Amino acid sequence: AELKFEKEYDAILDDDKSVKTGVKVTVKKHKHTLLLVSGIKLKKNKKIQQADVSLNDPLLPGKEFSFRFNENDYTFFATGKGDSLENIEHYRMFIKTGTKTQLICAQPYLDGNMPSVVFIGDIDGDKIPDLILNNSHHYNVGRMTLYLSSFAESNEILKVMGMLTKTGC
Repeated sequence: AELKFEKEYDAILDDDKSVKTGVKVTVKKHKHTLLLVSGIKLKKNKKIQQADVSLNDPLLPGKEFSFRFNENDYTFFATGKGDSLENIEHYRMFIKTGTKTQLICAQPYLDGNMPSVVFIGDIDGDKIPDLILNNSHHYNVGRMTLYLSSFAESNEILKVMGMLTKTGC
């Protein structure tokens, strides 16, 4: 992917328009583009196996969704207090497979946005699903988080490997 970086005015952080603490990142559009964090050794130019799931519905407390990946079953489930996006507190999202359960997201409250799974697929080539999760809790924040399975400890399913937080109006 061809990237372009430019300094840009940030309406939240900058006192006046002459100060530009923000960075605008643009990508030349390609049919199949995935941008990864550097510093992780991965096979280049390989097709990534993706899970065949619909990720459109929010995972409210008390709800779950399951999928199968390379003959193994995985389940996401959520806990918390409240039943709509506007009134959820103590939100927790977990992933479970076999006897392992791991907390992957925790937010004290949700304010117009809800953590959501953006991508499930085998990025690192170990036949275990990896994730990209938007674990934002606020309508004005996006927080894309990359989880890879090959870096997980023995008691984990996934390990956080990178995070990009963006704010805007």
